[in-house]
Amino acid sequence: MLSLHPSTAAAADVQLLFESSFPLAERRDWEPQLQFLDEGRLKLSLLQKDGTFIGFLFYWPLDGFTYIEHFAILESARGAGIGSEVMALFCDTFHAIVLEVELPDTKDAERRLRFYERAGFQAFPYPYHQPPYRQGERPIDMLLLYKNMGDGHEVFRRVRSELHTRVYICRPYES
Repeated sequence: MLSLHPSTAAAADVQLLFESSFPLAERRDWEPQLQFLDEGRLKLSLLQKDGTFIGFLFYWPLDGFTYIEHFAILESARGAGIGSEVMALFCDTFHAIVLEVELPDTKDAERRLRFYERAGFQAFPYPYHQPPYRQGERPIDMLLLYKNMGDGHEVFRRVRSELHTRVYICRPYES
């Protein structure tokens, strides 16, 4: 049976999956990640199947929505519909949800976008740039996806501002 378990600590298996699942440019270093978790701003849910760790969700409760920053499942557990189950469980708990996804310019990126679209997410129809996690790096063009929210430009601007100022700790980039 699949279950989500809130956790205030990230064990070595979470770190290993986190660092192997996301390119350096798309994640912060581990120590700042833990600091945000310790401060309670960033939340962690561990994914378990029959009591065994199979993945995680790092997310931020923000003003009017929840932002999924990182979602990963062990490679050995992929392809069995677990990701769809996790999204359904998460969406049952949190109503308005936002996440970033790469532009669909590779097969993997296309597959990820289709996955989230099947889960009911839509892309805001405006250009979006993920701020860099580290000084000296460049912003990354992404799609900003949402579920159970309006899609107007004012909603987009409010969401973008909230992400940039509270998650990335920078001034919002104008698009």
